Amino acid sequence: WRSPADLLSPEKIFLEPEGERPESCKNSFLTQASEIIECRDVSTGIPSWTINLSMIPGYIIDPIQYRNFRFARSGDKELRGSFAGKLLILHDHRNLFAVDHQQGKVRWSIPLGGSTKKLPRAEQPVFRQLSERIRGCLVTADRVYLSSSHRQLYCFDLNGAELWRKELESDPAQARPALAGDEVFVLNQRDLGYTALAAKDGARRKNFNLPLAYDSARKVGDPVQLGKGLCLLPLTSAVLLLDLAHRTVLWGFEPSEGTIEQISHSAEAPDEVIAVLAREGGTPALAGLSIENGKREWIYEKFGKEPSYFSIFRDGHQLFVIHGSDRLKLLALEVRRIPGTQGMNISSLWPQKEIHLGTYLGRMRSRHLHILENAIIFPDPGQTISIYDRVKGTLLRAVEPNPLSSFLAEKRSYRSAVAAGHLVLLTDGGGCGMTGTDFPDQPNAARNRMGLLNVYLKDRTEPRAVIDLALAYFQAGDYPSAITLLDRTLISEALLSSDNTKGREDIAYLLEGIKQEAMKHIKPREITARRLQSPPVIDGRLEDSWSYAHRVLLTAPRNLNLIPAPGLSRQWEGEEDLSAILYTGWDESYFYFALDVEDDILRAYDRDAENWKGDCLLIGLDPDGDGGYRQGSDDQLMTLGLTIPKRRKEAKEQERAEGEQEGGLDEENEENDDDEPQGLFSVKKKPDSSGAIYEVALPWTSFPLFKTAPPPSAGFNFGLSLLLTDDDTGRGATKTLSINPCHLIPRKQRNVWIWRFMIPEFFPRVKLR
Repeated sequence: WRSPADLLSPEKIFLEPEGERPESCKNSFLTQASEIIECRDVSTGIPSWTINLSMIPGYIIDPIQYRNFRFARSGDKELRGSFAGKLLILHDHRNLFAVDHQQGKVRWSIPLGGSTKKLPRAEQPVFRQLSERIRGCLVTADRVYLSSSHRQLYCFDLNGAELWRKELESDPAQARPALAGDEVFVLNQRDLGYTALAAKDGARRKNFNLPLAYDSARKVGDPVQLGKGLCLLPLTSAVLLLDLAHRTVLWGFEPSEGTIEQISHSAEAPDEVIAVLAREGGTPALAGLSIENGKREWIYEKFGKEPSYFSIFRDGHQLFVIHGSDRLKLLALEVRRIPGTQGMNISSLWPQKEIHLGTYLGRMRSRHLHILENAIIFPDPGQTISIYDRVKGTLLRAVEPNPLSSFLAEKRSYRSAVAAGHLVLLTDGGGCGMTGTDFPDQPNAARNRMGLLNVYLKDRTEPRAVIDLALAYFQAGDYPSAITLLDRTLISEALLSSDNTKGREDIAYLLEGIKQEAMKHIKPREITARRLQSPPVIDGRLEDSWSYAHRVLLTAPRNLNLIPAPGLSRQWEGEEDLSAILYTGWDESYFYFALDVEDDILRAYDRDAENWKGDCLLIGLDPDGDGGYRQGSDDQLMTLGLTIPKRRKEAKEQERAEGEQEGGLDEENEENDDDEPQGLFSVKKKPDSSGAIYEVALPWTSFPLFKTAPPPSAGFNFGLSLLLTDDDTGRGATKTLSINPCHLIPRKQRNVWIWRFMIPEFFPRVKLR
């Protein structure tokens, strides 16, 4: 499947809660962005529910997330959480809230410390960083314990009611509280001891202080809670297993030389913890420690003498280790107990022992690896994904054309995860879901599509039947059939008259994603421009010369796109709401085009507004037709809008002040010599108020190829992308009409993302005849 680009929250990452995943969420995955969280179906990519965080009363969002460029959540701003029955308890650095994961409803929300915007300036924090922040959050079967940077420990029930709050003696560390019996323990930031309180009412209990021998050590990772009050605490000098309830260090592993860099514990091997050792000779090592007694059971030392960061992934008895600083390598090991003895055997899985993954400058510490039944997937920091045979360690080649490379071609960043057997990618230009498969069985695939077609024919308005059949066409590479099916369904009277709003939304969502991906596999649309013997007059009247021009209809849902805004749904009420006919032509002096636009509600374009306000035409031009996934120096973007001249506007305001009714839009285009491109431009409202006429004549001398050269002849082609905005309410445009499915615009006019989806490679090609 393929999901569309989301300009409201382009930088998405995965949200991976802890705890046992409920049955209702087993075939879905969760995503998070600066303001949005979603639960999406892993087999279709369609959102089951979406929550806009900015719409939650009192929710605190840092100002940096409201700038035109929204970064992905990271660090303490990243949403984390746990499943608790029917609820999903989530938190970032400022908010705690609960979501019904079946219905996607926010049940309660608690902004930590409340909003400071309403406080007098003198009482607001001098620096935003001094505001109260969450340090750690523990979710149990019936309660939520939360420590904060203001030395507070909160206790809430699962209804969001505060049961108690206590002030801590020391600053809490950036770690979740731990529960042991009827007590809750909070790790201190400085002395690495634990403050203890009664879980029921927060009453003071005896604290747990570590032995003096560890006073000078520092924490090298988050404590690992093993349950039943047991906790692994990784320090530079030792790994400690703590029994919090009895205030006892059960064992401590201290390396004979060097220090401990990090530890790794996995549910795949609950009786073992792996320590990464940094030794004086410069050679790192991996040591396997027994949880039972802290003794070293095995050690692996075959590493080079160079600084190295480790990322350890485990599947049963097999370890997959990414190590290195700039030059990354992948090591595969198998750890097994020797029969009849207490010893452990560690050996390499692959004949070549290690795989060279590549060179990545910047010492990337955040590494990912996806372990499948027969393959290992490494998403590298560049724009590729490498897949290796799990048994042999050899690189697997994708079928051509490579779907991974094709999807990532024009993307600038991506995140990956494996969910329910699917490789899911999230990018700034949309998402996709993939499965590994043998060479396709064409007869079975055809029979499957025929079965889905029969289901669809029984009820052509059933969204699930439409979606399943469209995805079958999409997976077979038949993009035109998938797009046509979704397009026709959206304009069918049966679906338009039904009350299944969610079904219409899902079909439109899938159509947007598939048509964006199809641009890479289908040749750009060719628009014929015929030579005109009599040039048209550019006056917004569509006079007779246009009768001989080539026409292109823009009257289908596939030509529509959404301008993202919180809570906005995809609404199109038919051709009267927004549609157009494009006319094209040329002569030795100009390239001409006109748009006859049907729009039952016209609004004047406001170029000074923050968001797109009013109706206007955006013209993207690739004058030499060289395409490319990035804009070239010769590529152009122009805006033509229906506006009210200032003199007339002032007069109308005066009339309204005197009690007169507000008039309609003025039919003249406001003249402004600043930034005016070369050419002739006109836009006028139709006499019957059913829409507007846009007319444009671009001189060939404005094309770099013909500034000094003779004008083009028949056969010349170039890229042209046209996009109309539609504002039906006066509060801002909500949708667009375009001949280019990939020409998308963000909500704000002055936004770096306005160029991101004006991709010359996908521009329709105008060919002179």
